[in-house]
Amino acid sequence: MEIPPADINWFAETFSESYEVFYEAWLTAGSPELSDEPSPEQLADAMDQLISLLYRFEDNSQLLLPPTTTESTGPDLSELGNYGFSILENLAQLTNELGMESNHYPWESLAIALALWIARRGGDLSLISLTVNGLATIANDSMEPRQLEQLYHTMGEILDAVSPTISEEGQSDDLQHPWRLLLLNRAIVATRTLSPRLMEEAFGSITEYLPDEAPEFFREGMGQVEIQNYPEQVRDVIRQFCENWPTNRILH
Repeated sequence: MEIPPADINWFAETFSESYEVFYEAWLTAGSPELSDEPSPEQLADAMDQLISLLYRFEDNSQLLLPPTTTESTGPDLSELGNYGFSILENLAQLTNELGMESNHYPWESLAIALALWIARRGGDLSLISLTVNGLATIANDSMEPRQLEQLYHTMGEILDAVSPTISEEGQSDDLQHPWRLLLLNRAIVATRTLSPRLMEEAFGSITEYLPDEAPEFFREGMGQVEIQNYPEQVRDVIRQFCENWPTNRILH
């Protein structure tokens, strides 16, 4: 699985093709009503309207108001992005409820593409669960350091665009919070790139935002690099962070 492009043409075409396949499967299953969420037709209509707005935004960046605009003046780019994520999450939920193979439908890839498109235009991201899941899937399929480095920078783009409210929530006790998972996954990807520079950057974010989890993360990381027989410069970085953030570290 490759990193999808932040391109509305690709997004629109991929959604249309995928939705047709999904809709046929839904009809074959007898058009079941599986939840209180909108029907597939309603979700498709909503996405068509959203895509039209996004196209208009590309044609005229002044059409929509910047992310700081108040709600009373109309929807901003961040709101439109979150609307798109909610549609994709609903479709992913319906896919699971129908018992379909979720990897046959690129809802996660579409979420990544939309997130990057929004991020590169200054919008904030709030609904990031599907995006984070998609990035984790790519990480599991990536092996080459160059591919992993590209993925690392993509993860960084997403992290930088996450709204402050969501990043603050991610520093709570919710171990499955998507922002927290993305921060940790980026550090794992950094290690797999074999780049000490990226590792130090990603590990620094762990110590800054998740200091309570840092000792265990670095301890487990040290065990993994020994098993994988990583180069010495990679071991040195993790060893340094392990020593600076021991398990029994006492804060003053």
